[in-house]
Amino acid sequence: MFAQGGAIHIIAESSIALGLSEGFGWGVLGGALAELAAWFKLRQIVRTERPAYLRDPFYWVITLLMILAGGVLVAAYIKSGLGNISPLLAVNIGATAPLIIQTLTSSAPRIPIKVD
Repeated sequence: MFAQGGAIHIIAESSIALGLSEGFGWGVLGGALAELAAWFKLRQIVRTERPAYLRDPFYWVITLLMILAGGVLVAAYIKSGLGNISPLLAVNIGATAPLIIQTLTSSAPRIPIKVD
């Protein structure tokens, strides 16, 4: 807090520093919440009309990996030393993990493979 020109200004300062495991956990929670939102859309579909991919083990493996990716991205952010993040920001990063990964993979340069 500081005073300037007769007005009092309050500066919000983040004093929350997440450790790797705690950040990973918040990121996983964010990833799980994002997946829950997708499943929530299916709640009113009759069981016999639900998409077939819901019964495919591959779908569930990829879903689990994407949830874990949320935690990995938060851990990478923490390890990069870019500053302290709050639990809410960690959840947000975890929830957006699929979008972040999609952006990273779509912007990677394609290297032509030469077959002799």
